[in-house]
Amino acid sequence: MRITRIFIQNFTNYQAQDCSPDSRINILQGENAQGKSNFLDAIHYLSRAASYRHSKEKELIRWNNEFFRLKALIEGKEGSKKIEINYMAGKKGIFVDDMRIDTIENFLGSFLTIIFSPEDLYLIKGSPDNRRRFLDDELLQTSRRYARELYRYKKVLLQRNNLLKKMRSGEKNEELLSVYDKQMAQSGIFVLNSRLDMLEKLKPLARLSHRKLTDGKEELEIRYLSSFGMEEEVASLTEDSYMEFLKGNWAEDTLRGFTGLGPHRDDFQILINDKDVKTYGSQGQQRTVALSLKMAEIEFLKSVHGEYPVLLLDDVLSELDNSRRESLINLVSENMQTFITCTDVEDFKGIHPESHRLMQVKEGTII
Repeated sequence: MRITRIFIQNFTNYQAQDCSPDSRINILQGENAQGKSNFLDAIHYLSRAASYRHSKEKELIRWNNEFFRLKALIEGKEGSKKIEINYMAGKKGIFVDDMRIDTIENFLGSFLTIIFSPEDLYLIKGSPDNRRRFLDDELLQTSRRYARELYRYKKVLLQRNNLLKKMRSGEKNEELLSVYDKQMAQSGIFVLNSRLDMLEKLKPLARLSHRKLTDGKEELEIRYLSSFGMEEEVASLTEDSYMEFLKGNWAEDTLRGFTGLGPHRDDFQILINDKDVKTYGSQGQQRTVALSLKMAEIEFLKSVHGEYPVLLLDDVLSELDNSRRESLINLVSENMQTFITCTDVEDFKGIHPESHRLMQVKEGTII
């Protein structure tokens, strides 16, 4: 999958940019705060209808404007398609081949991207929320039902937590709590099983990537950590047993004012040679594991969709040592369209001059 043309209007610091990128490697070079990461964010937005840098759409509109518009022509195994997303007056319009898409769930998977930024290098030692987001981001691009069930689960979770806060203050409404428990069980089981299934497919890919990065010296293992118990126990959960777990936790949940069990509390653990890399791994090992996970993520999407995603590397090469940088460059130069941001030309040493396009970025304009 690749972008053949992209148009950006009033997005962050871009007024109007029309660009036809190279089909392989595109290097965006420039000083800080010129728009390199914003360009990658525009591509990411066209695949997720969401920014990876800003939580509110209004923050994406260029200063003194009232809307933004993004368009891209995409080539893939099924031919070409046009994707357009615009935002104005608090409303978002999503179009594929000029047809409006009614929900984000029905849009996800239309255009595949993977973003790798310096924050991802802290995937291992960061909070569990980072690792859950890693799993969810992958699944949202491969299963529209997962998107529906995850959004439904989060909605019910919010409602249940609001009720628990009221019950903590003395309100009695166990009947409504039971209703929320049932709804959470229905969606929660699907979310849990999807994550477990995805991890089983990701494990050998991550293990293989890690062996390549460490010359076979380190063996990587991934374990899902659920609030319901071990992986085997989670896999055997039924709707009834899920609800029993929730009911058994009513008193504690009411006391705390939030739900203590469910996929929103889960995590996964990574071991290197049987040792927890978060606790015992060096910074170099943690970065290698993060890179292994990202490389596995790429291959997983390829296995599901039959084609590689567009890869976005946001100022990540400067954070890697020479050997890890070379491994990543070798992967991207062979298989997929890639966009790389950097401030220093030294960061992309090793990329053959004929295999990439260098784009200078200055004040929201590609030169």
